[in-house]
Amino acid sequence: MENRYISRIETISSHLLSTNDVSSQNESESITFVKPLPKNKKDHDQSIESDSSFTREKQFEEELDILGEINSKTGLFEIKQVPYQLSFDQGFFHACRAIEILTEKDPKRIICLGIAGPVGAGKTTLANKIGSLVNGVIISLQDFVKLENVKDNNYDDPVLIDFDKVISTLNELKENKTVIIPKIVNRKMESRSISLSTSKVIILEGAYALSARIRPLLDISVAITGGVHLDLIKSIMRGIVTSGKNSSKDVLAQITNVVFPMFKAFVEPDLDQAKIKIHSSFNPMSQVVEPVYVCKAKYDNNKQFFDQFLSSLNVVPVKKNFSDMYLYPPKYGVDGISQADKRNWIRIRRSEHGQFNITFYNEMMDGAVNTRPSLNFEISVKTLGGLLSLGYQIGAILNRTVEVWYDKNGVVITKEYIKELEKHFIQIKGHSRREVLDSAEKLKITGNHVPQTFLYLYFKKLKKSKNPNYSKLKPNNTNSKILKNNKDKKNL
Repeated sequence: MENRYISRIETISSHLLSTNDVSSQNESESITFVKPLPKNKKDHDQSIESDSSFTREKQFEEELDILGEINSKTGLFEIKQVPYQLSFDQGFFHACRAIEILTEKDPKRIICLGIAGPVGAGKTTLANKIGSLVNGVIISLQDFVKLENVKDNNYDDPVLIDFDKVISTLNELKENKTVIIPKIVNRKMESRSISLSTSKVIILEGAYALSARIRPLLDISVAITGGVHLDLIKSIMRGIVTSGKNSSKDVLAQITNVVFPMFKAFVEPDLDQAKIKIHSSFNPMSQVVEPVYVCKAKYDNNKQFFDQFLSSLNVVPVKKNFSDMYLYPPKYGVDGISQADKRNWIRIRRSEHGQFNITFYNEMMDGAVNTRPSLNFEISVKTLGGLLSLGYQIGAILNRTVEVWYDKNGVVITKEYIKELEKHFIQIKGHSRREVLDSAEKLKITGNHVPQTFLYLYFKKLKKSKNPNYSKLKPNNTNSKILKNNKDKKNL
């Protein structure tokens, strides 16, 4: 399959970088392909209590040949809508293949490709990737915002877009003219001059790139989404990069109260019109530079030793009470893909002083210590309401009492009681994996680490209470699997 892709890319490059020498090799009015039969779907757990992501079965083989036909109204050869959703890489190849097909039919044709989707979905990344391959001219719709009309830092209202300027720019480029377009730099308006390259490809990217006024000018339309949860995380992290981590609270409030509602009202309806639809599953949490390492054990399993160790610290523990509310994202988005497994849940912690903190994390379990890339900051009750309005739902509430016994050199040792589990745990956290493991050895936790999250243990308890034979019917093999994986890695 990879060889086919490489062959296609070479063909695309030769076509697009020397279009004057290209001749149509197919004089028929349509280009078709034989759609492979869908694979049989395997049974999978769609429950929100699943502790691992549901990997969607591929319903179609990764084909690059797509349908094309003559439009009876315009007389132009156009691409038909791909009847199923694609991964990011599949969508990239389909878009390039679509450009190739249109170029084959008419080497002199100027092709305009539009990419739309919510904030953080990956529009700019996709546009740059296609543009670098086909040597296309990339135009950002965001540069056409009327800055003088922006209020309350809301750049996402469609009335702010100068659509007349966008349309005139596209028309002039299609006439092979050099045009001056706006360029927003640090929220100040500048300008730049652009003209078509030899490939004759224009790429327009932006939330409203598939709006009703622009669609008639597009030869290829692409919609890209990641689902509410992943788009939300990407939007927050991009906002933090732009505005700084201290503004995280404001960034999230802006997204939940303005950006996403605008998307639902004005962008999402247009995405259904796209010829190519992409679901981007990239989770930016995996790129968090400083993850937290966590090691925990059941307190009662070695109660006497733990008590002796904690007493030897000669400190009065700091006691705190928290109520942790876990929200899960909309179970199924417009793409029909579930993101409601526990690794996508959001934790909102309410302290005894009434403050709310939100935590996004994607915990990776390990036999010795868990790795937890996380992002957390304070939020308001209004922001919580905004998340619920986006479709997030409350899945569980866990109350915990935390005794902080040690907090030095980046390592925190706590004794925690989870009310809903009716159990005590010893937990070690830190930004250094080595230091966390060293502390675990001193506490004799090594080999007794509980990798499952408290949320997972809570749902496991619920299942067991509903079905007394649950542990016999479905034993928990998480620890043995993790230890086996670690042993396999060492043998490599």
